[in-house]
Order: sequence, then structure tokens, then C-alpha cells
Amino acid sequence: PPLAHARPRAWRRLFSRAALERSLARVRVVGYDERVDVFGALHATPVSSGYCLGSANWVLRSAHEKVAYVSGSSTLTTHPRPINQAALRGADLLLLCALTQTPAHNPDHMLGDLCVHAGVTLRAGGAVLCPVYPSGVLYDLLECLSAHLEGAGLAHVPLYVLSPAADASLAYSNILAEWVSAGKQARVYLPEEPFPHAALARGGRLRHARALADDALADFRQPCVVFAGHPSLRCGAAVHLLEL
Repeated sequence: PPLAHARPRAWRRLFSRAALERSLARVRVVGYDERVDVFGALHATPVSSGYCLGSANWVLRSAHEKVAYVSGSSTLTTHPRPINQAALRGADLLLLCALTQTPAHNPDHMLGDLCVHAGVTLRAGGAVLCPVYPSGVLYDLLECLSAHLEGAGLAHVPLYVLSPAADASLAYSNILAEWVSAGKQARVYLPEEPFPHAALARGGRLRHARALADDALADFRQPCVVFAGHPSLRCGAAVHLLEL
């Protein structure tokens, strides 16, 4: 049945909040290029994969072998710290995951088309819905789209981010300097925010809320640009926005 007819409260409960917190309490946070001793048998080192903030590939070294675990990675120059390819060289064993069959697709052209179509839609009085996760590509879309709209004379158009994690995501992205590109790291020491969404929020152009019913969206107006999940358009705030 459609997800709109689902009853989440009737679903089987897999684990409790307390069990989840106990599991997360055992997680150890490490930084890029930090060597972690694993029971004296080997060393594990996370290196940047260039995919998103905090994404990492892992290099496992023992006295005799070197194993590289390659997760979701990207060689594109966006907001994350660039991929560290040198650390993966000379591996005796390479474990690959998150493979794609379209590695040659350049998102620059698609991003340009998005900005152009968004501008045309907004000038016609319409609204733009971007179904995205509350992190990752959201930061690039906010930066590129806000700059394009300002250059097109549409700086008055409000931007909304709807997600239960929107507040934390936008806040943490501006303080995790280790995970961003060199250009954005340099802005941290000026000091400036590495991403423009902090300035957009201070200026009133960008607003974020946990849900459509939040008081922060009491003056919700169109035309506007809304970033909401889920990318599949099957659940989340995006479903309700499509029905408006």
C-alpha cells in the first residue's frame, strides 16, 4: 500500500531508544589520518573519501599486509575535504563498495540546469521543491542556488529547509573545519563561516524548521524554494508539500 496509508505506530518495534544510546556510547570518534591500534594486531587509519562531511576510507595495516577499504568516494571538488588517493596506493587487498555505473556524469551541468529552471519557475510565481537529505548535497545546493538567485534579482525569495535534523545539520556544518575543503578551512580562520547558509539565516533569507507545522513557518509564503526529504518523494515533508 502507499506510504500515505501506513500506520507507523502499528509497526513492530525493533529496538528501544535506551538500547540505541548504549550502542552509540561505545562508538569512538577519530579524526582523519589518526592511527587506531586494534588489539595490537593491526592499525586502522581513516582517510578522507571526498564524498561528504566526515566520509572516510580506511587503511588497515598489519606487520605483513596493507588492506584498503574504499567506501562511497568522490573525486569532484565540492565542500568536503578532497579524497586522499595517496593513502590507498600499494594496498595488498582493495575492498570496494558503493560502486556506480555512471562515474563520468559531471554534476556541474545538472546544477546549472537546476538553477536556471528554478529561476524561471520563481519568476512565474511558482515554488521549487528540492527533495534532498538534510546534509551532504544540501550544502552545495544552498550555496549555488542562493548565489544564482541573488545574481538573477531574486534575492527576496525565501529558502526553507524542513527536517527534524535541519537545525543540527546546518549548525554543525559550520564548525567541523577538519572535514571541509582547504578553501573553506581558510575561511574558518579569518574568522568566517565556511558555508554561506549561516549568513543567509541571519539575513532572514533562509529558515529551517522541524516540520511544516512549526511556528518558524508561520509566515510561509510563495514563491519560495523548499529543501525537504525524502529524496524518493515517498515519505517526509516532501509528500505533504506535493499535495498542497
